[in-house]
Amino acid sequence: MDSSKVVMVVLTVTALVVLVWSGGQSGQRSSPGDSARQAEMLRKMNEIFEEIGKVESDAQRAVDGDSTIAAALAGLKAEMESMNNAARQQAPAAVPVAAAPGDAKFASSAASGERKMPFEMPVEGKAWKLMQPYYDFDTQQLGEKLLAPANHYVDSYTKRIQWIRSFGGKDASGMHLGAQAVPAEDFAMTQYLELVRMLESGLAYGTAELTTHPATGGANIVSKLDVALREQGGDWPLLGDTMTGTKRLHNVRDLVTTAVRDGIEGDYIETGVWRGGSSVFARAVLNSLGQHNRVSYVCDSFHGLPPGERNLDGGDKNWNKQTYLYIPPEIVAQNFNRMNLLDENVVFAKGYFNETMPQLKTRVKKLAVLRFDGDIYESAVDVLYNMYDKLQVGGYFICDDWYGFPSKTAIEDFFKVHDQPLPNIVQIDSLATWWKKEVDFPIQYERYTSSNFKP
Repeated sequence: MDSSKVVMVVLTVTALVVLVWSGGQSGQRSSPGDSARQAEMLRKMNEIFEEIGKVESDAQRAVDGDSTIAAALAGLKAEMESMNNAARQQAPAAVPVAAAPGDAKFASSAASGERKMPFEMPVEGKAWKLMQPYYDFDTQQLGEKLLAPANHYVDSYTKRIQWIRSFGGKDASGMHLGAQAVPAEDFAMTQYLELVRMLESGLAYGTAELTTHPATGGANIVSKLDVALREQGGDWPLLGDTMTGTKRLHNVRDLVTTAVRDGIEGDYIETGVWRGGSSVFARAVLNSLGQHNRVSYVCDSFHGLPPGERNLDGGDKNWNKQTYLYIPPEIVAQNFNRMNLLDENVVFAKGYFNETMPQLKTRVKKLAVLRFDGDIYESAVDVLYNMYDKLQVGGYFICDDWYGFPSKTAIEDFFKVHDQPLPNIVQIDSLATWWKKEVDFPIQYERYTSSNFKP
């Protein structure tokens, strides 16, 4: 058998495994009564992976000819169809998952004892709401899952990379594929995260993607995508779910990964999410690292920016007129679910930050990474005065809006009034920065309650 057929065999098998597992996860939740069926499906999946190894071995040796490979593939397809049919029979009804016994991370719902959550939810006031879309939105609102879970994707492609490396040589980027190569699992994790990044940024859609030029009145205008500009986060996507470019998304990946590997405790929070793409990507990073129990806080008004009526900075006015920023929370939840990243550890905080941040202040314990994308002065002080003391020493603050934004002034004022030097600010690109939190200091919260933010 020639090498092209060998490659096609393994590509087909791997793609089928990823696809069938994604199809098997199409039900939004499963009840405890489904455990026997799930165990049987897992057993079948293990059998299929064993069969894949045999097929790949046969393909490489090519000793039995095409008929053996064809028969093996037919058997695999039949098994996968059986699994897919079983998965589709799972009821898509919203059945809450019980909290694991002894899991101190979560509190059981006082009402039912069935809901797993970091604190009691849903909870709401007149202008804010804290909720878990996994429980609080119905399955039709969440839409379909399109990707396999991170660990299944990485496991599947780790096997494929190991097979490719058995041929030796180097890949197109010059990365060694021999014994001294990057571990296959790390290679597969990078592959998975780059796929999610391309999807969230819209670059995966090629010529179908366009740049949007939002209008404050009348119809928006679209133009041909400038890939270089998109990579820099310099345009507004039509199909993509984040305005952050490649450098900023890679920064999220790198800082989340570093925080995890350095043992920094706490969750991930993003304040200002638009369609949720950066938060989705951060969740993909956490899940690929096996950090499923860390919470992702997704904070937005889901109705654009505030009108700047608090008069804290002259640059805060008129941001609310940009209606292209009005994204319903259901759309953001769909974007998480589409990537198979929506679970009980994704928490939405709906409302302007002056409403939601004080609520989170009393509930969030620790943060490992805080990503701010709120543009204006008043949004920045809402986040800093309520959340900065939650960020652990050794954790990271990412400011998406540093150069040319009122939020930069708010951050500088925050450190001045607390008699703290400005942290070591690291530039990401033409707009964004980050820093590592080196010291804790008491927050002068009375300044926040009295709106006394200037030094």
